[in-house]
Amino acid sequence: MQQEDINPINSVTFRNFVKTSKGIEKVDLLEFFKNEIYYALDFAVGAFYWFIVDNSVPCTVAASPSFEQLTPHSVQELIEKSNNDADFFASNIHQEERNYVLGAIDLCMKTSEYYYSEEKSIPKFNIYCRMLNAKRVFVWRLMQFPSIYFNGDGMAEGALVMVSDLSHLPFIQKPMLTMLDSSKEALQYFVFQEETQMLKATKLPNISNREHEVLKLIVKGLNTPQIAEKLYISYHTVQNHKRNLREKTGSKTSAELIHFVVKNNLL
Repeated sequence: MQQEDINPINSVTFRNFVKTSKGIEKVDLLEFFKNEIYYALDFAVGAFYWFIVDNSVPCTVAASPSFEQLTPHSVQELIEKSNNDADFFASNIHQEERNYVLGAIDLCMKTSEYYYSEEKSIPKFNIYCRMLNAKRVFVWRLMQFPSIYFNGDGMAEGALVMVSDLSHLPFIQKPMLTMLDSSKEALQYFVFQEETQMLKATKLPNISNREHEVLKLIVKGLNTPQIAEKLYISYHTVQNHKRNLREKTGSKTSAELIHFVVKNNLL
């Protein structure tokens, strides 16, 4: 995967960049993403909400009830304003990183379309940024795209967006975009560097997909028996994964391991 520039863009340009042509067949995006929505709780790392965007308009077509608990807006307001107000979504992102986040989302969509055209596994994208909570205070959040709908032209016409609250994790200090390329057994990490505005491949420990699953559950606060039950593996196997992770990351405790995970954006 080659390094890419992340160019800051304003909200109007962003809408023009992500807008796609409408597919020939009319697709119910809520129905299309229903399985991912059903398992959203397993995917999230904390309190979260999801919403679905139709890039052919662009607009928001649906959102979870938790949207109203974690943002200063109602679901109805989101759906109505996203169709007419290009600044509505952007205004919920901290102004210092707003345009770079929009640029990062645009890059995520373009990268997804490239991988889709090459018939490769779509990377997982993690965008860390400050967003408004229900009290209109900016807090750290994690934005992810669990699933993307591609139309007949191979364009990202719809996307399920998940936003998890990270305010309970005190280690995040700067915005970041991470791409997790899981096409191989081990995950590859590409981190957005603010200084150069580039995606850089990072030299992090060789963490397997299973170890990454264990990491996510540790961050969510699950203990060893709960992780074993969640992943359908034995208590002993979980303990082995934890030991291997501590050795790979140089961590002595679970708290140090969580610090390493969040600091390096490995969620």
